[in-house]
Amino acid sequence: MGLTLKYSFALLTLCSCALAAAPQVSNGYYTWYKKPCKQNDAKFTDCLLKTARVGVVELKNGDSKRHLPSINPFFLPKMEITTGSDQVGLKFKMQDVNIYGLPDIQFLNIKGDEKIHKYEWVIQTKTINLDGNYIAGGKILILPVVGNGKFQFSLKDMKCRLKIKHELEKKADGKEYIKFTQVQFIIDDVKHVRYTLHNLFNGDKLLGGQILTFINQAWREVFEEVKPGIEQTMSEVIKYLITPLTRVPYDYIFPPS
Repeated sequence: MGLTLKYSFALLTLCSCALAAAPQVSNGYYTWYKKPCKQNDAKFTDCLLKTARVGVVELKNGDSKRHLPSINPFFLPKMEITTGSDQVGLKFKMQDVNIYGLPDIQFLNIKGDEKIHKYEWVIQTKTINLDGNYIAGGKILILPVVGNGKFQFSLKDMKCRLKIKHELEKKADGKEYIKFTQVQFIIDDVKHVRYTLHNLFNGDKLLGGQILTFINQAWREVFEEVKPGIEQTMSEVIKYLITPLTRVPYDYIFPPS
């Protein structure tokens, strides 16, 4: 199963795990908001967790100095999802998407060790709502889905993890830089998903209503079918978005203690 995303920048915010990974320059160092997390700090992971929590709040209405858009709501111009398996084969294109609820994301915990550069974030969402325009064609489970119009999705109480591991490699300038070796996004649970698709089957309300009823009754089965593709794409997107950190000397991101 695969999932293709156009405008991948937006999915960073959906995961929200890398909101803290947007450093700015201060006194020669790349700092994380007001204070950088320092190497060999006994509470290094606590610092990262605090930074992420502060980051969600500070980025609620955007940050023009760092060219970061508002996440309240977050606007996504275009996205295309393609999934496929024995049961599901669906192309779903979305335009003018608004994503609501991102400021309520909670960073519950982080486990890791700065010495081995391995971390695992635990994130909880409350309610994430999406709306916009769609074009769909294919199958969900065993049923055909064809249509175009307005859509609304609602995901309640989603819990996910982000595993990140990296090495340090010395470059020609003699400085050490980050090299990511693992970026893995995992969805552990979601309490409920609600799907609304207007104008299915060219406005056939009877058939469209039957399909929507089935999809929402079998919401967990539908979500489980598309989840591997979402996880894979989220992993790729986050890796792409944190790649700029590989072009900054490690000591500039996390100053020596």
